[in-house]
Amino acid sequence: MSPAPVQAPPEPAVMVATARRPRRVLSVQAVRLLAVVPALAYATCVAIQPVPSGPPPVLPWWYAAVDLASLAALFLACLGLGRVRRWAPMAVIVNGVGMIAETITCPASGHHHTLGWWWYVQLTLSVAVLLGGLALQRAFPRQVPLS
Repeated sequence: MSPAPVQAPPEPAVMVATARRPRRVLSVQAVRLLAVVPALAYATCVAIQPVPSGPPPVLPWWYAAVDLASLAALFLACLGLGRVRRWAPMAVIVNGVGMIAETITCPASGHHHTLGWWWYVQLTLSVAVLLGGLALQRAFPRQVPLS
């Protein structure tokens, strides 16, 4: 019986640092140009919805609260983007959530009783504002001028 061949010990694991790709950052001018996007999305949502059939409904208080919160977030988002403030992406996200809430609660408020193509376009634009705000958080400039 011959002894079993001796194997060489395994090589020690070497930690290799992987190079991270640099994160793309928007310029200050690009952020300022983006200030009009949430307002255009909101204006498009309002413009494409049909006029309610019959007399204008009396909206419930909770719908008015959702509407006011969404409009306040829209104003802050546009202001923050135009002034290139660090909190602007969060305001865009809140505005997107508010627009989604308005779109979903519209049929429940009695404003419109039937859903059409316009409702799906509104929902798509609202989700796009939300996702745009999330993407903007990652691409927002690191160094923001003070003025």
